[in-house]
Amino acid sequence: MSLDVYLASFDHGSSPDIDWDAVREIVTPFVSLESSDEFATHLVTADGGALCFGFGEGGLFSLNRPAGYDIWYVIFDVARRCRALIMMPDSPFLAAGSEIVPHLPDGFTTEEEVLVFEDADAFVGFVMANHRLAEDRDNRPPSGSQP
Repeated sequence: MSLDVYLASFDHGSSPDIDWDAVREIVTPFVSLESSDEFATHLVTADGGALCFGFGEGGLFSLNRPAGYDIWYVIFDVARRCRALIMMPDSPFLAAGSEIVPHLPDGFTTEEEVLVFEDADAFVGFVMANHRLAEDRDNRPPSGSQP
């Protein structure tokens, strides 16, 4: 399954560019110079990593194919530090701390559209459980097929 994750900052209802200085400070220890180029920055953690396209450009921080547990702790740290909402397919919006809630645009409700995690371990547990369910769903044989 190819999974894209996007982080967007919010400030009093608007969405300014993410704080790239803060992003760089957090992710620099994970950048692989050997496998990065002008098109993609490769983040490597002890058990996986992710690709970042357009690193340092535009308003969103995006990651492609995050793998392993450790990269999700990095994502949580970036989201918390940058007051960013975490968005990915087949998932509610995820927030790394309640500090972002007052800054979300009108119409967002924490109970219905945004899950708030104060703790990185709870966030990673939620993501891994839901990612595993999505991966299993994507690999399931079509209904009515023989095993």
